[in-house]
Amino acid sequence: MMYERFPDYFAMESRTYPFKSVSLRLVPELSTRVAALQAGTADIIEADLTVTDQIKSGNGQIVYAPEAVHIWINANGCDREVDNDGNPIMCNDERVRFALDYAIDKTLVQQLYGGEKAFEIAGYQGIASPSGLGYEENIAPLAFDAAKAQQLLADAGYPGGEGFNGGRTLMIHTWVGAGAPLTVEVSELICSMWEQNLGIDCEVSVGEEVSTKKIQYAGEIAGQYVVRTNENTFDGGRRMMGRYAEGGYICSDPELAETYIMPAIATAGDLSVRHDAYNKALKAVFDKHYDFTPGYLNQPYGVSSRVTSWTPWPLQPYPSALWDVRFE
Repeated sequence: MMYERFPDYFAMESRTYPFKSVSLRLVPELSTRVAALQAGTADIIEADLTVTDQIKSGNGQIVYAPEAVHIWINANGCDREVDNDGNPIMCNDERVRFALDYAIDKTLVQQLYGGEKAFEIAGYQGIASPSGLGYEENIAPLAFDAAKAQQLLADAGYPGGEGFNGGRTLMIHTWVGAGAPLTVEVSELICSMWEQNLGIDCEVSVGEEVSTKKIQYAGEIAGQYVVRTNENTFDGGRRMMGRYAEGGYICSDPELAETYIMPAIATAGDLSVRHDAYNKALKAVFDKHYDFTPGYLNQPYGVSSRVTSWTPWPLQPYPSALWDVRFE
């Protein structure tokens, strides 16, 4: 699609496009996009961490759009005591949920994704992010604390992992891609940390996206974890309701929804008032810890050498603020 600059655009003073036209091309194959950038037939391409070194070695640049997607670790049915087969659900105990999170060394996840430019240990699984409504440090990812994780698991009745899950393997479900690269690898990393730091048996099952979501939302894998991504958003109210209200697909917690989430959504006033109300709701969700995150990915873009600057907006999983692009 070819777009031409419209000189009578009402916001032209604040969005002074430095070019007369822009061509947007749909190129699904990542390798083809990289080749176009290196050949000089593209100025901006969507990339991922698997090609950042290739782009830089070919005289290109990497620009990150901040707060694109979160790594989301979640289990359906933690509000239930048993699964469909009558087996006890471990995450029904809040101490277990916190133990699983404390046992994850978030810095290792960050290293897997290439460092702090690509991955930041912040935010809250797609319902809150530093640029979003209600986010404060009181809902940031938990710092790794193996001793605390082990004590919580012992307090829940499973010292050293003994008797955990009735001796059955704790499953992590994911799929290739899952909204970001290396989701299988990060799932295996989390699984290994649960085994090493908590002494529990863990296994990663790699399936297909539609079928995995179907069995999770149907409650067929209640108490088993799913590792995937979730796009960040400015206002996480709708997502909180969908996840945690009565009949929610993560859990059914009407008290949480009616006491905290719904009042936050209904709060009127300026952004500071709404921010405080949302933080109260998000902190209540955090304290339940039905799901959690090690942090979020910044979206990398490959940019040609003739682009001197570009500052894309946060919370956008697609190219934004194109009027801000400057050429040499």
